[in-house]
Amino acid sequence: MVFNKINEILAKNQSSLSSLEGIIIFTGSGSFTGLRIGTTVANSLSYGLNIPIVSSQGSNWLENGMENLKNAKNGEYVIPTYSSEPNITHPKNSSA
Repeated sequence: MVFNKINEILAKNQSSLSSLEGIIIFTGSGSFTGLRIGTTVANSLSYGLNIPIVSSQGSNWLENGMENLKNAKNGEYVIPTYSSEPNITHPKNSSA
C-alpha cells in the first residue's frame, strides 16, 4: 500500500525512484504506527538508492527540509518524534 502511493506520486510528477536525489520526511508528531512505518520506508529508500535523507517538523517542514537537504550526506538516517508513549497492548489469550 505504501509503495503504491509512492509510485502514484512519482508517476503523477513524471518521475521515478531512480531520479530521486534526496528524501525529506515529516517526523512528527503523529501516530506511533504511521511515523514508525513511514520513517522505516523512507530510511530504507534512502539506503537502497544511496541518497541523503533529512527530517523536518512544523508548519514549514517541507521548506526547512529542502534547505537541510542541501547539506545532507548519504548514509545518515532519521528517527521519528513521537508525541506520547506507544500504546502497546498485550496479546489476547486464545483458547484452543
